[in-house]
Amino acid sequence: MCGFHFIWSREGSINEKKAIEAALESRYRGPDHQAFEMGSSNIGDSYFFLANRLAITGSFSARQPLRSEDGRYLFALNGEIYNYHSLGHQLGLSSFDTDSEVAFKWLMEHSYKGLQQFEGLFSLLLLDLKSNTWFAAKDRFSSRPLYYSPYQGGAIVSSTVDFILKYRDQKPQISPVGLRQYYRFHFTASPHTLWKEVLSLGTGEILRSPLTVQSWEEPNQEPNLGSTNLSINVLLNNAIRKQRYTPSALLLSGGIDSGLLLRSFEETESVLPHLYHVNTGNNDEWEKASYLAKKLKVPLHQIHVKDQSTPDTFERFLSSIDYPVGDSGFFLTWLVCKVMDPTIKVVYSGAGADELTAGYRRHLYYYWVSKLPETLKPLTTMLGLWKEGGNLSSTTWDFRDLLARSSVPAELNAFANALETDFKNYLSHDVLMMTDQAAMLQGKEIRLPFLDEVFVNALMPLSLEQKLSNGRKGILKEAWKKAYPDIPVLGRKVGFGIAKGDFLESCLGESYGQWATQHQALFKDIEKSAGIGPYRIYRKTLHQWAMVILAGYLKRYL
Repeated sequence: MCGFHFIWSREGSINEKKAIEAALESRYRGPDHQAFEMGSSNIGDSYFFLANRLAITGSFSARQPLRSEDGRYLFALNGEIYNYHSLGHQLGLSSFDTDSEVAFKWLMEHSYKGLQQFEGLFSLLLLDLKSNTWFAAKDRFSSRPLYYSPYQGGAIVSSTVDFILKYRDQKPQISPVGLRQYYRFHFTASPHTLWKEVLSLGTGEILRSPLTVQSWEEPNQEPNLGSTNLSINVLLNNAIRKQRYTPSALLLSGGIDSGLLLRSFEETESVLPHLYHVNTGNNDEWEKASYLAKKLKVPLHQIHVKDQSTPDTFERFLSSIDYPVGDSGFFLTWLVCKVMDPTIKVVYSGAGADELTAGYRRHLYYYWVSKLPETLKPLTTMLGLWKEGGNLSSTTWDFRDLLARSSVPAELNAFANALETDFKNYLSHDVLMMTDQAAMLQGKEIRLPFLDEVFVNALMPLSLEQKLSNGRKGILKEAWKKAYPDIPVLGRKVGFGIAKGDFLESCLGESYGQWATQHQALFKDIEKSAGIGPYRIYRKTLHQWAMVILAGYLKRYL
């Protein structure tokens, strides 16, 4: 797990001191080792390539960027390639220490087409000094951040926005499109960010020189769950085997996702992960989490967020983030990783399960809306499920706008669209963005068994009937019955990150109204620069969190 920064200049030199200083802020993305390469290609283009490494696999002292023996290629990887042993044997390597060196050799041989064989969560960059070319890529889930910006006829590519802004050394300008997206959805969707001339690489995309973006994914032909003898339980067990690491931690909410992961660990691992439960005031969730932990005889650490959430702690969080996501789960993930045993480097999460198995209420709602005849569509508008007209500064969740920014049709006409849209937008730009950043800020890596390649390939093609069997998450409910035949699944669950309103006020040390009054000038400035009207609070708690996190981030630059 790492972070890297790359500068490619065709029209001028690169300031080494300035580049290194800009990179120091992102040391948290790899506190174990930092190194850089700098020079020129065979036709004189300048490059700077720095990587920070969090040692998960291989030697603690192993460094990035990697350089090929002939000096032609340079490479850096952020994340994990879980099937690197298999790829190494296919390459005929007699020995190898890390997934980074295997991925490097694989891409030297297969170029970007070799990305198809990678199983893992990653962003990466390969530089070819002989052909004077390079490419950067992200996994199909967009789990690891990667940003880019045009620069001196070339580009700056980085794991952090802050590096780009600091090296460019210009007063950053807010992107109206990015800000509108954040106001409405509490995240920005690729290629947009909050900043002009700073772009984000999207799911399963590759960035090549000169700055062109394309998808590297090909249609997957894996058999689906309905045509094989594999069960959800077996698929999760296999995912845990591939992603195993000790010592590790599991975020145990008491719900179906983390409960199934705990059972898979118990069935496949001799050493179980440390268990952490974030208590935001829901006793039912704590009781179920505690019961599961006692049944499997694993200690459970309970974190009372109000005891840990002081204004000073919250301010440290706001001042440390590289990019905002308007979700209280961002702070909660950062907080739980902060109080964990410092020897723990890997944290497992159930993220991705909702998007794969119809876990949100809106998935069921949108399915029934799509079944309504046209004469009843006005009713859906009244219910807020289908919004006609309006402008982008509205804070109402307009599902059709999300659809328009994804690869699926803009019409809301199929249940699959709801899932695919959440998978490519909400999961990637909200859930995974915040969990990766929150964990890395504490020197830890998030691993996501529900996003295992084989698991995803099995569930994505499932029929509508299969995904809605037994209600939302019907597939996982059936898996729960096999895993815990004597324990009923937790009914209604608040969900990780849905914190109560008074929790935010305990973080601020004052009421939201008092805070908003103090920040009126800031929001008037950014709304004016983006050409939009005042932000309207639609759902009190979530929207207030979004505004507080945005303000805490922007005040460093404006």
